[in-house]
Amino acid sequence: MATINFKGKEIVRNYHLAVPYHELKPDGKKSLTKKIGLNDNLIIHGDNLLALKALLPTYAGKVKGRAKSGYYKAAIMLAASIVEALAFKILSKSNLEMPLGDWQCKNSSFLPIFCQSKNKNRLSVCERIQPIFKLERKTDFKKVNEVCLKLGIFSQKFFKKIEKIRKLRNKIHTQGLSNLDRSYTKKQLEFVSSVMNELLGKIKEDI
Repeated sequence: MATINFKGKEIVRNYHLAVPYHELKPDGKKSLTKKIGLNDNLIIHGDNLLALKALLPTYAGKVKGRAKSGYYKAAIMLAASIVEALAFKILSKSNLEMPLGDWQCKNSSFLPIFCQSKNKNRLSVCERIQPIFKLERKTDFKKVNEVCLKLGIFSQKFFKKIEKIRKLRNKIHTQGLSNLDRSYTKKQLEFVSSVMNELLGKIKEDI
């Protein structure tokens, strides 16, 4: 499996150790039942990390099976973002001539008022240009993949794999990490990691 090193990695990895434990205090006024306790369904108000640390003494080692899919969802999101960054890096370091970009309207003007569509909308003419594609920080994941395919950096087979990751990442983006979805699996995470490894291999080949 690929490993990613970055400045401050150990600080991020061990940050949770510096977070203090907090006592969970039930609020009877907000409870939906008369019997108040910490062994039933809980709605916890506060920072996510603080809440997890507060639950650790009681529930450590008791979370099993599909409940771990919350971890897989976050891990897939992180790994997919790394895949996107690696694809961007490969394209930015490429010495290949960039292809033509999308058509753009340079100038437009309305036709005479009697020139209308069937829906009686005013018609106009547009002078179009097709500039050379320019890679920018704001270039989206899909466009990076499409250009890599056009330039032959990605094969059709690999393009389908990385597009699958992009769509999976977009699904998580739409849901949000806070939305509970137990459909994400270890197999999906391993798939994303395998594509990450292939991209890292491409980068090594160019060094």
